[in-house]
Amino acid sequence: MATQSRDQNDALQSALGRLPMAIVIVDEKRNLRPFNRKAERLFETEALQSDLLESYRTHPIARLIRSIDRNGGPDYSSDQILSFPSGNRYQVSVSRPSEKGMERWLLLLVETAPPDAAVDEEVLMNEWAFTPREREVALHLLRGSSSDDICKSAGIASNTLRTHVRRILEKTGMHTRAEFVAKALSRRGKKE
Repeated sequence: MATQSRDQNDALQSALGRLPMAIVIVDEKRNLRPFNRKAERLFETEALQSDLLESYRTHPIARLIRSIDRNGGPDYSSDQILSFPSGNRYQVSVSRPSEKGMERWLLLLVETAPPDAAVDEEVLMNEWAFTPREREVALHLLRGSSSDDICKSAGIASNTLRTHVRRILEKTGMHTRAEFVAKALSRRGKKE
């Protein structure tokens, strides 16, 4: 029985290691730990440290964590785009806290495409049957646009944007904007 559980844990860890996004654990002391290989590389390339709240208080992740603590939890309805000191931009999704009553949660980080990165709209339309408006919203998501910027550019209300995002996620089988961005950009890479 213990061997089967260990095998399942190894399989889960292996699967998480292959995800196209960095998974970072925020523990009850608000220390950061990389959870998969992508996160380990993120820590190296962005010079992140586990004690980021103390060692680099102005870092965008440190500010995000303090904001979440101040507001009593994250806003799960939208992802955020954070610009790191390196100039790289990341779309960040925040998980709900652990069910075991511990104050732990996850950050999912996907590097966004630079604003000038070409995204093949035909690939998006053929891969997933997006309506023209969904395609427009999807392209904004891939460019790392904020919800406010998308609403202004597309001339839509925030509730309408949430509906479009929900439909995009349903059609792609993804659960978060960050997952969608990672999947769409990986598809783009296969077509180039």
